[in-house]
Amino acid sequence: MSSEGDTRRETVESAIDVSARIATILRLDHARPAAQYLGRWETWGDMSNRVDTIDALLRRGGLGEAVPVGLITRTRPPQVAAVQAMLATRRCLVPINSIASDDLIIDDVTRLGVPALMADVEIWARPGLVEVCRKLGVLGIVLDRNTTSVRLVEGLDRVGVTAQSLPGVAVLMPTSGTTGPPKRIRYRYEHINGALGRIAR
Repeated sequence: MSSEGDTRRETVESAIDVSARIATILRLDHARPAAQYLGRWETWGDMSNRVDTIDALLRRGGLGEAVPVGLITRTRPPQVAAVQAMLATRRCLVPINSIASDDLIIDDVTRLGVPALMADVEIWARPGLVEVCRKLGVLGIVLDRNTTSVRLVEGLDRVGVTAQSLPGVAVLMPTSGTTGPPKRIRYRYEHINGALGRIAR
């Protein structure tokens, strides 16, 4: 490839900033449909409101940029908004598998040491999770698919653990964990931005 091509590729790749792009998309047309779940459409306004509330709750707890935040994942609009909130504010997303057993989820939360955890109503109702988070000092955020509101878990409204800062890390991506507990790979914002640049090119 020519040096001119190299320069053009680097320019395009460096121009794609996932955080800025998501923030821009969330401010476009709030009336437009964004996601459908169980026959119900949510708008970009719904998504934006969730993102803003998640950001505000985390900031109120002193958890700003580069702080790792746990998300018990599900394929639902509130979880999509939670991912957008993490990437738009350059925090570090720490995904935790929702189909794991109660004990494995609790082990993950304990081992990872996240200062905040986001999950839906059903997950927060699983045995022992709220109690362990209270003991660890984890801020708890409820993602409710039946409403566009986001709220704190009762009794989990303060951060009691020192948050490790991970500048530039977008996701602590779990491996398959075939030989033991999943290891975490640091997937950086520059990796996402580079991938978006290659797609754009």
